[in-house]
Amino acid sequence: MGPVKELKYQIEDSLEDSASFEDNPTPLVDLDNKFDILAQSKLSLSGDSKRNFKLAFSDDKVFYASEDGLVSCLNIINNEILWDFRHQEKILAGLTADSKNIYFVDYEGYLNALSIKGFLEWRSFVGEVFAPPLVSGDSVIIRSSSNRFISLNTIDGQELWSYQLPIPTLSIRSWGEMSLKDNVLYSGISSGKIIALNVSDGTLIWEGTYSQPKGSSEIERSNDTTSKPVVDDSIVYIVASSGNVAALSRADGGVLWARPLSSFVGMGTDNEMLYITHNSGSIYAVDKESNKVKWRNSDFLGRDVSKPLFYKNNVIISDYEGYLHFLDNKTGQALARIKVSSSILLEPIVIQDSENLVICSITGDIMIIAINSIEYKAKVKNEADEKTNLNDDINDEEKIQAKSAQDDESIIDTLIFWD
Repeated sequence: MGPVKELKYQIEDSLEDSASFEDNPTPLVDLDNKFDILAQSKLSLSGDSKRNFKLAFSDDKVFYASEDGLVSCLNIINNEILWDFRHQEKILAGLTADSKNIYFVDYEGYLNALSIKGFLEWRSFVGEVFAPPLVSGDSVIIRSSSNRFISLNTIDGQELWSYQLPIPTLSIRSWGEMSLKDNVLYSGISSGKIIALNVSDGTLIWEGTYSQPKGSSEIERSNDTTSKPVVDDSIVYIVASSGNVAALSRADGGVLWARPLSSFVGMGTDNEMLYITHNSGSIYAVDKESNKVKWRNSDFLGRDVSKPLFYKNNVIISDYEGYLHFLDNKTGQALARIKVSSSILLEPIVIQDSENLVICSITGDIMIIAINSIEYKAKVKNEADEKTNLNDDINDEEKIQAKSAQDDESIIDTLIFWD
């Protein structure tokens, strides 16, 4: 993709930024699926979720929460609800789970720890929170809307440490998630910045600026990070809601590279690429090392597209109509799609120790999705072809033997006739 062509795409996407998907969705074209997608099981739960809600896992259990206070423990494989817990307040942010508890924040500003057996263990006041809590060992960390990071003991909810950043004049009330790697917490903040905190004591390791605010008004200069940082061995990748995508050194926060590309929902990754959902709905594949755009798919402009998930050589996204779309990770071409709900889908998650996905809609439909990859279909086809060829060989051998027997009979008849 050349620089002139990429600039043209960036201009097109920028013009589409403000277009509402309700007014201007890109219609889907007919698609001949290149592989099979199966909805293996489905559970329908009551209550509506929010886009900042996530399914949580602990061992073989899946946990679901709705805004009205319902928390459910599920055996998704057997389509079984193990227990329900009705919280006294509405739920604002979550879920997160460890081996003992499930954590969520309610509208009263309390962080709640619910045991995996469905009993409320403790509540601690933390203020307004939109991002899901983050568990690290024996601590659970939250980021409040006032830019305060708080670590609490998972046993009793006692505060271990807190770190307060300056409160910006104008900030997006977002669900931007935190990332954890080697006892260091990474979180994007306002004004195109990212911080690294020591999880043990809450001390600041570094603060880096990767996307300078632009414009004359506070609204124009709003440049929050509303998505989850992607952390590799020595590099952390981050994208602003209105600005740049960048790679920073994990050692000191120095910017290794940055390029114009905006995303509110965030990005997925594999070993070589970042897959980024632009605010317009276009999907970009950016090389981690060279920061060059390898491909762009603009088939989903205005469709309220989710953060991409890399899975089995596919880039998976969902849209506002309840479709799951599967793109080729090398070319960006749409390979397959399936409609699994009539409402917006939450971020797909890979089931632990499984090759399947679990997906949830905001209306409480939870499904297991299984796919047969192109390689799998090719393998099945090859096996079928080999079997067909083998059968053909057997049939040919039988024909040869039958013809030989027929020829023998003809010779015998002839010999008898001569006699």
